[in-house]
Amino acid sequence: MSKTILDVRHLQKGYKNHPVLSDVTFQIKQGHILGLIGKNGAGKTTLMKTILGLNTGYQGEIFFRGEKLDISSEVQKAQIGSLVDVSFYEDMSAYQNLKLAMMLTAAIPTSKQEERIRELLSFVGLENASKKSVRSFSFGMKQRLALALALSTEPVLLILDEPFVGLDPKAALMLKNVM
Repeated sequence: MSKTILDVRHLQKGYKNHPVLSDVTFQIKQGHILGLIGKNGAGKTTLMKTILGLNTGYQGEIFFRGEKLDISSEVQKAQIGSLVDVSFYEDMSAYQNLKLAMMLTAAIPTSKQEERIRELLSFVGLENASKKSVRSFSFGMKQRLALALALSTEPVLLILDEPFVGLDPKAALMLKNVM
């Protein structure tokens, strides 16, 4: 029997007088996948951002691994990887973006960071572009780097917003294998 990894209870979120999420309740068990399907403006990204702590002012409860979600918890943040509104330091290389992200968290010990960066760049097929400025990347390459960033802390939960957008068939298949 798999454990519940994410438990969302009676989540409500709106902007001004416009409700976006209304009584959203669900659980995700470890090893399971939940897909959100809906038209633009249905609240999919709002839901993901709320779970990630990027949206505040919501009602309801969110539990991660049995504990109330705490957006200030470095431990919880490191266990949740995300590909939602990812931004990069465009003048830095893919390697430098990953290195900086790892330096900002204690999830990966300093002694293991170099190896982890090489693994991630190889996994997403950017090992030959590791020293190139992200500014020169195609949209698909940026998506691959975003996935590497999402996986950098070896998270137990991945939240991916439109992860296949901009990926070529080979990269899409690679992503499916991760999931």
